[in-house]
Amino acid sequence: RSRCVSFAVAPVSPEECAKWCIGQGVDKKQAQLYSQLFDGHIGTVLAAAQDDARREQVEKALTLAKAAAAQDSYAAAVLLAGYEKDKAAAAALLGDFRAVAAAGLRGCASASTPLTGDAARRALSLADAAIQRLAAQVNPKITLSVLAAKLG
Repeated sequence: RSRCVSFAVAPVSPEECAKWCIGQGVDKKQAQLYSQLFDGHIGTVLAAAQDDARREQVEKALTLAKAAAAQDSYAAAVLLAGYEKDKAAAAALLGDFRAVAAAGLRGCASASTPLTGDAARRALSLADAAIQRLAAQVNPKITLSVLAAKLG
């Protein structure tokens, strides 16, 4: 028989995550924001805070969330147009957009996410569908254009 044991480890609270990340040299404001967005997942917060490209991606996800909250399909389309030829980058951006929408569903402060309530639920559902379509080899330009239109 195997003596291997599996343990499920839950992330720490966003407050504890932010406190620990600040101790690791992450900017206080950034640590608090990322801890809320990524629900206390320390590794994800550190990766986002320590990598310029990742930080820029999170900012774009927040910008997309602002466009979704304002129901501005044009702003969403302009942002997403830059990802039409890079399916992996589009999926990564949508993953961070999901995190922003999920933070809104968890009731994080509006400083963390402009999406709350039904708008967050709807955005999360649309992002999930777009990620699935990208994984199913649907044309990225069509997938992202439809997403932008539905966010409006």
